[in-house]
Amino acid sequence: MTADFDLEAYADSKKGEAAFQMEVIKEAHRCGWLVEHYRPSKVGTRYITHILGDSGGTDLKLARAGMVLFVEVKAQRGVLSPEQIAWRDAIGAKHWRCWRPSNKRAAWEELA
Repeated sequence: MTADFDLEAYADSKKGEAAFQMEVIKEAHRCGWLVEHYRPSKVGTRYITHILGDSGGTDLKLARAGMVLFVEVKAQRGVLSPEQIAWRDAIGAKHWRCWRPSNKRAAWEELA
């Protein structure tokens, strides 16, 4: 191993989306954020999240002290869908985030 190899960052990059999402929720709560997440239900062989409106909304809504963040949690190689891109563009960079295991440190700094 070389001196500049970041073992923690490497391990984080191998994490799945669900595991990383639970870490984000725990850290957000630890830092005093309110967290909203809609859990999908399994119907037959498919997972469905019952919503009324446009699909592609973010995985998490976080709120604290007058600030709201819309956070899409992705696995390291996860790709945004066209619907998620539409939400990103509508919300704007001030309030929309896409967090992956590789940028966990920056996410934790923002949550602090």
